[in-house]
Amino acid sequence: MTDRPTAVNIPGGPHPAPTAFRPTTGTADAPVDLESARRWRLLEQLVAIGLMLILGYRYTLPQDFTLGGLVAMALLPLWWGLALRYKAGKLLLGLGALCLAVGPLLTSLSSADHPTSTGKIISATALMITLLGGAGAILWCRTVLRDGTVIALFGVGMLAGVSSGTSLFGSNPWRFGFSIPITIIALGLLRLAARRWLSLVVLGALIAASGLSDARSSFAMLLLTALVVGWQALPRTRSRRASAARVLLALGVLSFSIYTLGQALILEGFLGESTQVRSQAQLDASGSLIVGGRPELAATMALMSDNPWGYGSGTSPNAHDLTVAKQGMIAINYDPENGYVERYMFGSGYELHSIFGDLWSDYGIAGICLVLAVLGLTLLRLSQSIARRVADAAVVYLCIRTLWNLAFSPFYSSIPLLMLFTGVILLQTPREVVEMSRTDDAPEVPIEAAAPLPETAARPARRRVGAT
Repeated sequence: MTDRPTAVNIPGGPHPAPTAFRPTTGTADAPVDLESARRWRLLEQLVAIGLMLILGYRYTLPQDFTLGGLVAMALLPLWWGLALRYKAGKLLLGLGALCLAVGPLLTSLSSADHPTSTGKIISATALMITLLGGAGAILWCRTVLRDGTVIALFGVGMLAGVSSGTSLFGSNPWRFGFSIPITIIALGLLRLAARRWLSLVVLGALIAASGLSDARSSFAMLLLTALVVGWQALPRTRSRRASAARVLLALGVLSFSIYTLGQALILEGFLGESTQVRSQAQLDASGSLIVGGRPELAATMALMSDNPWGYGSGTSPNAHDLTVAKQGMIAINYDPENGYVERYMFGSGYELHSIFGDLWSDYGIAGICLVLAVLGLTLLRLSQSIARRVADAAVVYLCIRTLWNLAFSPFYSSIPLLMLFTGVILLQTPREVVEMSRTDDAPEVPIEAAAPLPETAARPARRRVGAT
């Protein structure tokens, strides 16, 4: 009789753990050493805890490598097979690899009339490896830790990494320091508690903190999260379950309503005088809080019209690019002659203040394809979860935050949350969405109602309600 891997039941994880970190069963003549199995289990959990903390902390090394990213790549044998069991995993890893190949190629093509740097290529490669490797490592951590624990530990790492020495932190510690880490910790603990009423209470406190600290986008995202979580707690009607398309339409209407309400509250001074003055100035200049608050979008559109193929991961802007970007910003009544454009946006590369713009400038069409893949998977995961009424606060918030970051946040600063979101939320099968996101006080959803797992995905063991 040959030895086979132990079929260990993993609470809170979608798959059996890889055999690299696990003892095998005994034979008929050699019984299983349960004490050894427990020790291995403890070792796996300790490794996962440490990994989540250093991924959240983001200890930066030269050339934009991170300690967590390097450790994640060192543990590649543990998570590579898991990631490939998901269609989303294959898609994202494939597009990421394509970007890494296209970036240097575009750099070579741009070198005729642009300054280029091998060091910039290395830095861009490090960021992409950190994102993909970190997401894969988080997926493995979910096999030995509960999802809520994974999220909370990541938030603790982020909180430990908050830099209190910056001028932005000094001007608004909550908005520029504690807001996101504390929100992530709270979401992880709420996922463990699995009580919607408690989620609404905590979200209410976070909404109040964001509103009082001039964090307009966080205020809106948390408010939308609370409304979606609260709606799922309402009694079901006799009508058939909402389709994903109807859910997305309803979310669009709700988002626009929150935007309109938030704008009215801001202009009436309910969120503070400084927020009111800043918002009124943006409205007067461009006619929209979004356009006025993110003039980098206008620069991105102008650059894409001028050179739709992108520039390359090692390319720096030339004078023509700077002129084109400024003309795009002038078109929305934004004054680009303030030093911000030269120093921040184009001082050392193309910093277009959105994942979409940054990946397009570095990787061209391949970068756009990666963004569209994340966008489509995010909308699919969010709509499916809400339609089944199994979307907890962590799912809703991380989906909304990712959609925002795709359009309005730099790729560099978005990597930690995008990594967490990919590892915990995107890499799930429809069956896992039902089994792992259900809360104790949520209505019962028949497992048969879920779409079947793809053949390449391992079927998770059935777990009691709320075991996330």
